[in-house]
Amino acid sequence: MNIAEVTRRYGLSHNWVRRSIEYGYNWYGTEGKLNATRTGKRWDVTEESLNRWAALEDAHNLAWALEAIDERATAIKSYDPTDEAPGFLQLAWNCPEFTRRSFDRLVAAGQLGHETITCQSSGIPWATYWRPGRAPVGAACAVSA
Repeated sequence: MNIAEVTRRYGLSHNWVRRSIEYGYNWYGTEGKLNATRTGKRWDVTEESLNRWAALEDAHNLAWALEAIDERATAIKSYDPTDEAPGFLQLAWNCPEFTRRSFDRLVAAGQLGHETITCQSSGIPWATYWRPGRAPVGAACAVSA
């Protein structure tokens, strides 16, 4: 897969991909390198090395998301012990594209639930995620708290 295809599919910058081919990367404390072959001016990155990087990104994001979801559920319960609303996580509108792509992969794998919920007061759509089978009530999480 050439660098342009990698940037489109994974949401990574061209420069990051080139540096990761040439020098490697340190992603959440794990050293790695994208394996690629060069034909003339074109770099072709191996699927295996991209999958290895994506697995690191996805594992980090899943652990972080589940922790944030559980913290929000605990916070909801602390305000009202009778409230059984499940926790959820909303990504900021300006989060990196590679993070959004990672969350898309987690949803596709069934590890997170997802819906875009529009804030009732501002009209801003929020990408909202939760534990599978524990969807929040739309109106309950349509705020940017």
